[in-house]
Formats: sequence, C-alpha cells, structure tokens
Amino acid sequence: MANIWKGGAPEAQRGTVSAETAPRSLTQAASSIYRNKSEDPDPQAARPRMQLLAWTGIGKGALVGRAKVRLPSGLEIADIAIFAKDGRSWVQLPAQVVRDADGRPLTDERGKVRYVSPIKWSTWELQEAFSNALVTLVRIQHPDAIPGAAP
Repeated sequence: MANIWKGGAPEAQRGTVSAETAPRSLTQAASSIYRNKSEDPDPQAARPRMQLLAWTGIGKGALVGRAKVRLPSGLEIADIAIFAKDGRSWVQLPAQVVRDADGRPLTDERGKVRYVSPIKWSTWELQEAFSNALVTLVRIQHPDAIPGAAP
C-alpha cells in the first residue's frame, strides 16, 4: 500500500492538513512516497500518510470508481466516489439519498436525486487537498483508472 497524504507542523499533530501539504503532481507524490525517510530532516516525514485500502472501478457516467482509505489518524472511510469529467477529477465523501417523510427520494430543480453526506471537511481547502491527494494516490496505484490530466 502506498501512502501520500501527510500533514505539516502543529496542524498535523491535531490531525488536520492544510492545502499546501497535499501533492500537486504525480511526480511530487511519487517522490514523497518513495523517498528515503532516514535522510529526511523533517520529523513529520515519518508520520503515516493516507493509504488506499481498496479501489473498485465503475465507469458509469462521470463516476469512475469508489475508494476506501485510511487517514493518518487511523480513521477508515469507505465508499468515496471518484469522478472525472472534461479533463478534471474530484472525490465525494460517502453520501446517502435525501428522502421525504414517506421515504421517497427528493430531487433538485433539475430532477436529479439529492444526496447528503454525514461527514464533511471543515474548509474547502481541506476538501480540495484531500481530493487531490486521493486522486493522485489512485492514479499511482491504478494508472489507467482515472481519465484526464493529473490534479
């Protein structure tokens, strides 16, 4: 299993990660995974990184697959959807259908079923960093899984 997502400085000790700590390219991600940690003067370098535990390719519309990860804190999140469309890719944390009092799915103004996630990142920057890191991790372990350019 490859791990790539690590936090920096005090925020990492509290289990949060800034947008600056997520890899910005496959090259940077690969070097951060495979570098010799004994030569790294950064004490955070030995910190665990996000691990891809499972990948299931789907290929239905923009949905390319679902992932299961373990975060550096030890939290495991399953059923993370990964999408790709028009040269970009992103992830969505697990979500469930929003239902009315009678159990019928609610739809938006376009007629699409509405979903809500019981978990979310506290900032857009954290969401973006997580998304980029997970897409990169899947691309490293499954090079043909996600179409389009690297995040």
